[in-house]
Amino acid sequence: MRMTWVMAAVLALAGPAWAQSNLPSDGTPQEKQQFEAGKAAHDAGNYAEALRLWTDLGNKGFSGAEVNLCVMYENGEGTPVDYAAAASWCRKSADQGFAAGQGNLGILYANGYGVPKDEVVAAQWYRKAAEQGYVDAQYNLGADYDVGRGVPQDDLQAIAWYRKAADQGDAASQYNLGVFYATGRSVTRDYAQAAAWYRKSADQGYADAQNNLGVLYIDGHGVPADKVEAYMWITLAIAHAEFPDTLDRATQTKAKLAGTMTAAEIAAAEREAAAWKPAP
Repeated sequence: MRMTWVMAAVLALAGPAWAQSNLPSDGTPQEKQQFEAGKAAHDAGNYAEALRLWTDLGNKGFSGAEVNLCVMYENGEGTPVDYAAAASWCRKSADQGFAAGQGNLGILYANGYGVPKDEVVAAQWYRKAAEQGYVDAQYNLGADYDVGRGVPQDDLQAIAWYRKAADQGDAASQYNLGVFYATGRSVTRDYAQAAAWYRKSADQGYADAQNNLGVLYIDGHGVPADKVEAYMWITLAIAHAEFPDTLDRATQTKAKLAGTMTAAEIAAAEREAAAWKPAP
């Protein structure tokens, strides 16, 4: 029995990221404490206090504070949404070479938030951040090459940047690599490689990867055929699905698969799904 795949790569932009800490080595203990106090205030939902503390640091040129202010203005935390202010703060950080600022500024250009929409400029900022090892920018640059958005379409470049992000644990990039290997697009088709990348992503709770890994277990491609294992992964895909297409296809696949299984097999798969926990 052959089942339906969710084969499309995931190409949505990775969202804006926070700077956890980026005080210069000569920052005073008081300044470092102020940055962490801003983080604690934000985590507690006291956005006005976080905004106050980080604005003071941002005005002194602290890149981490500048990035966090960018995200706060973009999200409207402690302040009305202000994309122009968000872009201004991200640019200050990006111009200092801070990867999170560069990656976030790329997202603003990709969406036209506070700056003219320009996918070419977005890709340029992603590249600056990606070359520093910034995982979200590596994924976004890979997605741009995947479809030719702001850069010439280039499968091999997409694969290269996805792999860099995947090696850092990015679930969407791991899934997308699995799709390349499963379809044989610009690489030799290799179901074992596809299964390996899907599993890395699925172990993090990524629904599309869970569904596709389940289908591999149905067909015995790259893994031993195992209906119980397949049913477990597809059940998890339904539970974690964020996109309607994923939910619909996984639900249809599960119904077809259930018709080929015994009640005992289904019960065993459901127990495994209930006991599943994402990889640490």
